[in-house]
Amino acid sequence: MTDLPALPKTAQTYIHQVTEMAKNEVDCACASMENVVAETGPTRNQRLEDARVCVRKATSLLFDSYTREYLQAHRFHFLHLLPAICQEVERTISHPDLGTSFPDLVTILRETTSEARVKWANRASMEAAILNPSQWHDFGGKFLALMNEEHTLLRGARDPCPFLAYGDYTAGNGDSGYWWLTDGPREGFRARFEAMATQAGSALDPPPETTHLTFWLHGLFLFLDTDSRHLAGGGGHWNIRGVCEASATVCSRLEKCALVNEKGTKTVRKAEVPRLRFGNTAMVSSETRKRRYELIKQYRDANEFTMADLARSAGVSVTAIQGMVRGDRRVMRSCRSS
Repeated sequence: MTDLPALPKTAQTYIHQVTEMAKNEVDCACASMENVVAETGPTRNQRLEDARVCVRKATSLLFDSYTREYLQAHRFHFLHLLPAICQEVERTISHPDLGTSFPDLVTILRETTSEARVKWANRASMEAAILNPSQWHDFGGKFLALMNEEHTLLRGARDPCPFLAYGDYTAGNGDSGYWWLTDGPREGFRARFEAMATQAGSALDPPPETTHLTFWLHGLFLFLDTDSRHLAGGGGHWNIRGVCEASATVCSRLEKCALVNEKGTKTVRKAEVPRLRFGNTAMVSSETRKRRYELIKQYRDANEFTMADLARSAGVSVTAIQGMVRGDRRVMRSCRSS
């Protein structure tokens, strides 16, 4: 695996198994494309769509397996590894006939890796800022209670109406996408879920332009793996089935992230992180602002600390740290200027 650090043997074995599955999916896609020539009408269109689905599935499966293992093994350098992971996935599952005979499938492959790269970069950034494990434990229990209520209502309904969320990430819908919910088994049930999801979304510290409910549904999309039974779709259009159960699952994952962050499992000791304590941030001196900027710059350049650590140390919000990592000029100016 060029340009990628070595993984433990168990992780390598797992990735090898997923690679074989992904290659089988690509072989199926190529077989469908070979049969397209002899088909016409709806049958031809169906074979084309089947081939696209196989390539998306293969790419997503392999990309998720790489990112899960590298996020666990090289957490604090993960963002820097994403470009190399993209290249490795594309190289690994590229079929000999793909580039010459089926250029459309190559396009699907690259679009899927690009989409997955954005998703995992956002997920890793969000993970680094998660704190307060007891809060996520409580949220998880409340979502589980809603899930049990939903199952009870659906069993007794004459015309069951499953509770789903739909998301659109196409151009113009922002980084968090545009999300909406179905009615669910009862109007009051949906209202209770929205209230709980709004609280959970608020705990994720969403950007000002995004509603807390939308940000929670966006968070579900980020933390549900592509092969999850709760997540379906692709190409910028997604739906989440079993939203309450999916929310409880994601809360458990966020609880684990918070435990890891609070224990300070990082490449440097907490004592090595410069501690900058500020009162009113609008009243700090020019020298202090410069020190703050340099501290935040350490994460962007070396990725040595979690964003939560830097936010606490530099006296700014996690959103400001994330803006700095993205290269947001407004955030950079606010940190540097007096």
